[in-house]
Amino acid sequence: MKPVILLFLSFFTLIGSSQAQIGIADVEYLEDLKNGTTYVVSRGYDSDAMELYRMAFIRHWTYSPISFISSSEIDEYAQPGNSFIYLGGYDKTMTFTTVDSRTGAEVSSMTAEANHPQMELRLIIERDNPRRGEERIDDIQVAFLELHTDFVTVMNLKILRRQNLSGGGHIRGWGPGVLTNKIQQMSVLLEEGEINKYYKPETDETQLINLQSQPILIPDYCLIYFEPTTGDEDEVKEESDLMSGYQYPYEIVTTEELNERILSEEQVYYLHYVKIVGNKYIEVVNSQTGEIIYSQAKNLSYKITGKDLEALSKAVRKAR
Repeated sequence: MKPVILLFLSFFTLIGSSQAQIGIADVEYLEDLKNGTTYVVSRGYDSDAMELYRMAFIRHWTYSPISFISSSEIDEYAQPGNSFIYLGGYDKTMTFTTVDSRTGAEVSSMTAEANHPQMELRLIIERDNPRRGEERIDDIQVAFLELHTDFVTVMNLKILRRQNLSGGGHIRGWGPGVLTNKIQQMSVLLEEGEINKYYKPETDETQLINLQSQPILIPDYCLIYFEPTTGDEDEVKEESDLMSGYQYPYEIVTTEELNERILSEEQVYYLHYVKIVGNKYIEVVNSQTGEIIYSQAKNLSYKITGKDLEALSKAVRKAR
């Protein structure tokens, strides 16, 4: 009998329910969040380069009063009821252990990094401390947005934490327009007031049918080929490799053009693709409302493929 592989920590959750790309992690203190001030933390937040990012929050963040600070000012405002939005995420190490099925002895083990780059919303709270009979100050993650970064940043989240809201070019499919839609999506989830940490498929046929005639915007970062065994991202796929199975109009655009069109008066639909550890998320977004009109998630899948666009094409064809 061959040895069996036991995968500890969170591997089984990876092949079960997928974590949401954007979600709500805690709802117990939402009233405190709403009554406090939310501070958006960014280096150079008051610079001209950050103006469109600031305006995204000013115009679309409606859940609580909003303000902007640098990371050096966090301690000054870290009081119960105040919250902070910043680029960060968490580091996670997964352990894979081989056990001999006959003896139960450990044969070998290996570890792998499973880091999650995120835009986080964290709230300062007071908790009871029974041991000392007093309250202690703590912070909790209320909401999160998973980010698709380049491989070097996935392996070292300190790179992301040092950036301003633009991500310094390390976040794929990012910019003030995409951020605007993500703020809209997060605001809706906060207003719903329910825990929402796991992926739920979405299909809005009343809007999806529009793609039978209206071109969908495909950001060109979707053509980057990711080699999971080495992390190499230098190769760019042929357009036909990705789009040959999509039977409706489309435009390949740069990330810069995508954000410009989201921020314009024009209503467009665009593809948003996020890779998180070993999972991928594919969404079609309404640029004016931020609504997700189509989504799919796949576990243990490291890159977007032509089959994903073929599946979208079938969904568009079935829309009535």
